[in-house]
Amino acid sequence: MSAAADLSALSVAAAQAASAGDTAGAIDLLRQLLALQSQHLGADHADRATTLNNLALLLERQGSVDEAGACYREAYEIARRALGPDDPMVQISRANLVAFLDGQGITAHDDLLG
Repeated sequence: MSAAADLSALSVAAAQAASAGDTAGAIDLLRQLLALQSQHLGADHADRATTLNNLALLLERQGSVDEAGACYREAYEIARRALGPDDPMVQISRANLVAFLDGQGITAHDDLLG
């Protein structure tokens, strides 16, 4: 199987696990996907930002807020570097991070977002 097929298969499997309510399974699959994306696409590829956003959402839902926050931040930084500030993915990543920070009671986030 090619790297692209592996990436696609993991992405689909993670989405299916999340839809079925298997949060732990989806998290495991997304972590595997991130490792493969880093290996095959590079650490700053925009696809990793999407995967990190998805992982952060599940981690937050699971109660792993520290790890979720780190994933939201990394997703935003990767998207901003890879796509530029006006790209919709950057805006989505930023909105997700702001919503997370607000949910944690951190309202002075403009300084954190650069």
